Amino acid sequence: MKLLEKEKVSEFTNLPWHDAKLLELRVFRDSALNQDNLSCTIDFEMARNSWRRAVVLFQNCTIAKIDLDLDGKRVCADSIFEATCELESALKKSLEAGQLKNERQPLNDYYHFRILLVSPGGELNVFAKDFDVAWSA
Repeated sequence: MKLLEKEKVSEFTNLPWHDAKLLELRVFRDSALNQDNLSCTIDFEMARNSWRRAVVLFQNCTIAKIDLDLDGKRVCADSIFEATCELESALKKSLEAGQLKNERQPLNDYYHFRILLVSPGGELNVFAKDFDVAWSA
């Protein structure tokens, strides 16, 4: 793994994900860059009972697998259990062997971002080339 890739993985996984709140999910096309993006509005707990809102933007997405139990998410106060970022994952290998089997290394340049909500809230799996965080004032 290259240094820049390690930094990107670390930057994502080191956000204070545990008990953060997933408030909004949006998929949209950036026509200027001709790419699909996915954004999540999240309240992060920065210190005990001190929250800060941010938009986590997944840029240049190719696949998003979204499995949410919206009632479960609501019952668990929209809480996130954990989030990870990987260059290689079992889901990535499964997609390449199945759904994308006729393509040559289709996810090679993509990170696998995963946000797991508190059970039974579900999870988001996003394959994107980059991400950014925009903090609210």
